[in-house]
Amino acid sequence: MNVRSVFISGASTGIGEALARYYAAPGRLLGLLARREVLLRDVGTACRRQGAEVAIYPADVTDAGAMEAATGAFLSHAGQVDLVVANAGISLRDEEVTNVVDLTERVMDVNFLGTIRTLAPFIPSMERNGSGSLVAISSVAGFRGLPDAGGYCASKAAVSVWMESLRVRLHGRVHVMTVCPGFVATPMTKANPFPMPWLVSADRAAELIARAIERRRSVYTFPRQMKLLMGVVRVLPPWLFDPILAAIRSRGRTRRQIKPEA
Repeated sequence: MNVRSVFISGASTGIGEALARYYAAPGRLLGLLARREVLLRDVGTACRRQGAEVAIYPADVTDAGAMEAATGAFLSHAGQVDLVVANAGISLRDEEVTNVVDLTERVMDVNFLGTIRTLAPFIPSMERNGSGSLVAISSVAGFRGLPDAGGYCASKAAVSVWMESLRVRLHGRVHVMTVCPGFVATPMTKANPFPMPWLVSADRAAELIARAIERRRSVYTFPRQMKLLMGVVRVLPPWLFDPILAAIRSRGRTRRQIKPEA
């Protein structure tokens, strides 16, 4: 796959930043979008130093008008876009708020609708050209409902199902890939109050994702240990899944309540 033009949302930190740096090279055009302009411009500067041409779009994926303007501007600039990565996302735990409705609405707006706002504008031109890759960063959290993360799990499950529908619709004309990472070391996961087994660096994640895109995978789950574990978790019946997760949640809450000695 000859990648000449790439558009990435959530490009200011984490996986998005790592992918931007991975693809930054002479002869390549990058469109980088994120809501934090200062951080985004720093990433853009680093990518230009690597020889890439970079277009910066400070925008929030929840702002439909801003997304339409940004994606339209990049399409006009690039002409033909080879790769689009919908990466922007947030993680909010249900136990952190009293209004679960507002939390879920916010998470769905960013993670699910933000993915659609990122990818949808590029679909018509890719269909006409019969080429290109549309990639969404989902999560293994979308495989089952995890305690205290209902909104996040639901948003990632929605992303995965929407991408599956899109993949079938565009079959044979445009490559569509869903990425389901385990734990990746990013500013977002740094705040997680629980152990994160098989933690992968953002740079390593970018390398693995890029390799999967090159191989035109449909669904890519990593790391391998997490893929194997979630393969088992996905088929556990409720009578077994529910008490196991309830016990893990209870132990985690107990550990967080223990105060270290002064």
